[in-house]
Amino acid sequence: MLYEKNLATVKAGIKAFENEDLDGFLAYVADNAVYLSPAYGAKEGTKEDYKNQLSLYLTNWDSLKLMNPIFLPGLDSATHEFDGSVRYYGKWTGVHKSGVKTVVNFYATYEFNADNKIISATDYFDLGGLINAVSAKTK
Repeated sequence: MLYEKNLATVKAGIKAFENEDLDGFLAYVADNAVYLSPAYGAKEGTKEDYKNQLSLYLTNWDSLKLMNPIFLPGLDSATHEFDGSVRYYGKWTGVHKSGVKTVVNFYATYEFNADNKIISATDYFDLGGLINAVSAKTK
């Protein structure tokens, strides 16, 4: 089943990210991928933008871990049929370099090409709240 193959890609990418292996994560992302950041006013980004965003998290946080993920198949919005996309809910935990422990409710959606590589990634979480939580400790 297409969803199962793409789900394996997402899970492998998450594992690489938790292991601070950014190149390992990016191996699951197509070169022409589109990234939609949770940042207010963010424009559609590229794989390089995605890499830069993820690099910021890996540089500034330790022990990043996805807790209690719920993985779900995506649906085609016109036909309401399963389309092979993957989405998940969960909580990302970590320790900011300031020592602040963070927990962020997270939702993401991913679409894939025929090679089971991510071609579209969209993250939804309170990025502003996360930055506010740690910036008070870094001043």
